[in-house]
Amino acid sequence: MSILKKICGKLLGFLLPEKIPEFAAEMYINLAKNAKTEFFQGIAKEITGRINKRCDVWNLLDIGTGPGFLLFEIAELESDVELVGIDLSEKLIKFAKGESEKRDFGDIHFEIGDANHLNFEDDTCDFIISSGVLHSLKNPVAAIKEWLRVLKPGHDLWIYDPAVLIPNQQSDFCNGKRIFDEMAKNLKSRKDRLLFRLMCWISSLPPRPMPLECIYKIIQDAGLTELVSVENRGSYVKIAIIKK
Repeated sequence: MSILKKICGKLLGFLLPEKIPEFAAEMYINLAKNAKTEFFQGIAKEITGRINKRCDVWNLLDIGTGPGFLLFEIAELESDVELVGIDLSEKLIKFAKGESEKRDFGDIHFEIGDANHLNFEDDTCDFIISSGVLHSLKNPVAAIKEWLRVLKPGHDLWIYDPAVLIPNQQSDFCNGKRIFDEMAKNLKSRKDRLLFRLMCWISSLPPRPMPLECIYKIIQDAGLTELVSVENRGSYVKIAIIKK
C-alpha cells in the first residue's frame, strides 16, 4: 500500500502544477475560512504594523493568495496601500474577486500568476508576503530568488508557512496524521472531509512536515543567511527577509 501511495503522489506531483487542484478549490476555501480568525487576523495585524512603521510602503504583493482572506484582513486595517494577490488557481482567484466586490475593496487586485515566474519588473514591490506556499514549492530556493527580484532594495519579504516543525530524526507519521485529522474535522461537508483525507493520503499535501533544518538549508542555498530571521511559532514558521 505504501508503494502505491508513493507512486500516486509522484504521479500527481508530476502532472499537477504547484497549486490547489481546481476540483479541490471549494474545499480549500472552506479550510481557509476556518483559519481566518486564528491565523489570518493575527498576521494581518503584524503586517500592517510593519507597514505603518516603515511609512514607505505603497503596494503589497501576496504570492499564493488563494481565496484572498489574508488581503481582506489587511484591507480592513490599512486603506492607503494597493494590495495585489496572485495565485495559479483560476477558481480561487475568481472567488477572491467576487468576495472583494461584495466587500467593496477597491484597492485589492487579484490575478492568476505563477510564484516561480512573476509578471512584475525588477525592484517594483514595496512589500511581499506569502502564506502557506513555501512547503508546496518544488524549488523553493529559485522561487525566493524570484520574489526578491521584484522586491525593492531595503524592503521586506515575509513568508509564513504552517509547516510542521519537527526534527529530522523524528518520525512525522503520527504528528502529520493528527494535524490532518484536526483540519478535516473543521470541514462541514462530508464530501470535503473525504476529499481532503484522500488528497492527504495520496500526496501528503500541506502542511507536510518541514524541519527547521530544511528551512535553514533553503535560506543558505539562496545565499541569504545574513538577511534572514526565522521564528518557530509552533503551528507555523515566519521567515523575514530584508533585501540588500
